[in-house]
Amino acid sequence: MKIRAIDTLEFGIEVDDYIKKFEDLLIELAKLKKESQDTNQNQLIRINGVNFDVAKSGAPFYTYRLECKDFFLYFQEKPMKNNPPIRVKLLSSFLWSYGYKEAYSYFIKWINEFNISFNGTKISRVDICLDTDEFTFKEKDIKQFITRAKHKNIHYADDIYFNGKIFSGFTIGKGKPLLVRIYDKYLEINNSQKLWFKEIWKLNNWNKDKAVWRVEFQLRRSLLKEFKINSVEDLLINEDQIWAYLTKKWIMLKELNDTNISRCKIDKRWEKIQNYNNKTDIHPIIRKKIKEGNVIGLLDQSSGLAISLGAIYNHKDLDETFNAIKIYTKIKLQKKETSFQEEKEKRKLKYLSIDY
Repeated sequence: MKIRAIDTLEFGIEVDDYIKKFEDLLIELAKLKKESQDTNQNQLIRINGVNFDVAKSGAPFYTYRLECKDFFLYFQEKPMKNNPPIRVKLLSSFLWSYGYKEAYSYFIKWINEFNISFNGTKISRVDICLDTDEFTFKEKDIKQFITRAKHKNIHYADDIYFNGKIFSGFTIGKGKPLLVRIYDKYLEINNSQKLWFKEIWKLNNWNKDKAVWRVEFQLRRSLLKEFKINSVEDLLINEDQIWAYLTKKWIMLKELNDTNISRCKIDKRWEKIQNYNNKTDIHPIIRKKIKEGNVIGLLDQSSGLAISLGAIYNHKDLDETFNAIKIYTKIKLQKKETSFQEEKEKRKLKYLSIDY
């Protein structure tokens, strides 16, 4: 058995006329949140056929937090720059029970019952994982993981049968923006009593006499942006390429049979993880990381300087200002005996790290 799925999905929703469309709901949420605080007990609200608890506290940038068994919703009291007015977290049980694509589709149909002008999603976190009963990991494997991450940790969990501690897996990376958890999922669900997972596995030909191990990557927004993954739809289109990057470039389990790591063979267990669907021709997604600053910041700075220059020289319009900048830049490059192309390539090395 090998199943790849999405275990956690968080995203924002961009909406036109947010206050106008949600005015009545926001008034009701303010009232219920106060009641939750006064009574120290979450209040109930039914929205589009779904029952929610209105929590007594919100979250950073979001005043109201609503919870149901399938997903959490966060609403802003007033729209804020750079943060979508609605944030969503689809829970593990929801994603696994319906299948993550169907669960996401169900949620979009539900939110559209507000009759809103839906401007798409802004993805902030995804946990993508693979469950398998075809092999196990051992404590000594920690030395065989070849990875871009600097931090590796071994974990132990309570063994409910022997009243002691037992090796349960690894965490590699720190999570900002990426980490991988590799752990005994069978042990974890027995300890946490998430026994519904066993029904999911049975439907996928699980051999119940074998343990199930999970390889789970947690990706945050800053990394997703480097993949040019901005929306949930972008994720669903590129998930195979993302998996290829994570398992073929960011981390691998190798047989340490050569002093030169690059010549070491990939462990057969990891090959099964890389090619879980027997597609060996999937190319890893390209990752482009901005190392210093950001494009919006540079544009803000440039526009401000251009306006200041125009004011000092009393230029008649923006074209005259930019023409002056162009002439000055050419003279400066000639004095340095270089060219725009040469200097541009140097800046690329400073600001961008391509396909790493």
